[in-house]
Amino acid sequence: IYTRSLVRIYHKAGLIATHPRNHKKGGYTTRKEHLCSHHQYYKERSPTYYLQRGYNHSEELYRYMEALFKQDKYPEQLYKTCDGILNLSRKTNREIFSKACGIALDHGQYSYRFLKQVLENRMTDYQEEPQVKSLPAHGNIRGASFYK
Repeated sequence: IYTRSLVRIYHKAGLIATHPRNHKKGGYTTRKEHLCSHHQYYKERSPTYYLQRGYNHSEELYRYMEALFKQDKYPEQLYKTCDGILNLSRKTNREIFSKACGIALDHGQYSYRFLKQVLENRMTDYQEEPQVKSLPAHGNIRGASFYK
C-alpha cells in the first residue's frame, strides 16, 4: 500500500516493511538490512573500487570501466558486470585482455557479453590498424574552388 509519502509492504496480512516513497521517475531505494547476505557486500562497493581494480590491471581496463560507469545506469546495476569483467581478466592473458578492452572501446560496447565474445572469437588476433585511403585523382572531381 502506498501513500504520498510512504510505501508499506505486507505479506499474509502482516506488515513487513515501511519505506519513504521515492518520487524520482525510474528511481529506486534500497536498505542494506533488507538485502540478503549474498547481496549486502554490493552496498560496500563503489565505482571507485572497480575503477581502482581496473587501473591496477591495465590502462585499457581502467578506461573501459570508466566508460561503463558513464552510461545512463545506476552504478549498483553495473557491479555484477564489473565483477564478471574482472573475473574474465583473471582468466585471460593480460595483453590479450587489454586488446579486447580496446576493441570494445572502439566499438562503444560496454558489456561482459561483448568482451567475452571478443575473447572467444579471438578477435584480438586479427585487430588491424584502420587504413586511411586517399581519394584517387579523377577528372570529374570539382573541389572547393568550383563552389565559390
